[in-house]
Amino acid sequence: MIIVNFPNFIQRIIKNSEEIFYQVQHGCEKCGYGGNLHKHATYKRNIICKEITVHITIQRVICPDCKKTHALIPADLIPYFQHTIKTI
Repeated sequence: MIIVNFPNFIQRIIKNSEEIFYQVQHGCEKCGYGGNLHKHATYKRNIICKEITVHITIQRVICPDCKKTHALIPADLIPYFQHTIKTI
């Protein structure tokens, strides 16, 4: 799991209600690979924000060197929780 800062994340999910958040990610935390990680897969996640629940698509990336996959989690979310940091 890689925590990524997506600008205006909360405002974007409230406005669009579903969006894929992807940012080019450099470097693998497991093996130390320094190049770009490649898009690998996606999965759906529920987000409880203020008084609404929205569904977003989380992007997964893979390291071409060690083949480890990482999820790109927006910084406003708590890993393994549905609530945002601001809601808690």
